[in-house]
Amino acid sequence: AVDQAQSDSSATAARVSALEAELAKAAAEKAALTSTIRADQDTARQEQQRLEDHIASLEASRDIQREVSSGTPAASAGKQPQGDAVATANAEAEVARLKAD
Repeated sequence: AVDQAQSDSSATAARVSALEAELAKAAAEKAALTSTIRADQDTARQEQQRLEDHIASLEASRDIQREVSSGTPAASAGKQPQGDAVATANAEAEVARLKAD
């Protein structure tokens, strides 16, 4: 009976030890994932800010192109200079593409 009790106690201690090791491993994995998630969030925030800045820049460029093109004699005659029209169209397309992302 004593031998059986000692055997059961040893088996229980081994199970507890195995569970503690598994718990430590899971805690380490959680810490690693938390770190990865934080890094990914930081990267995403930086990318979002970069895109917002880029959109603002493109919108400003588009607005300047519109002002420039509307102030030229060709524009007042109803003909927008081709270079300005292309630049404006490209800026508007880029703004639309970035906003879609």
